[in-house]
Amino acid sequence: MREGQYEYIHEFKERINEIIDLQKKLHKIIDKNEHNRQIQLSAIAKLDKLSITLSNLYDVAPLIVNGVTVST
Repeated sequence: MREGQYEYIHEFKERINEIIDLQKKLHKIIDKNEHNRQIQLSAIAKLDKLSITLSNLYDVAPLIVNGVTVST
C-alpha cells in the first residue's frame, strides 16, 4: 500500500508541475502578444482556469500526502 501511495503522490506532483509549466508558457504568450489583445485575452482566460485548478490541487495536497481519503 505504501508504495502505491508514494506513486500516487508522485503523479499528483507531476500534474502540479505540468500546470505550472503551462502557466509559464501562457505568460510568455501574453508577453509576446502585447499588440494582439485577442490572443492575450484568450491566454488570460486559460491562465485563470489553470490557476483555479492549481489552487484546488494545493488545497487537497496535504490530505493526499497525509493519506487521508477525500470523499465526494
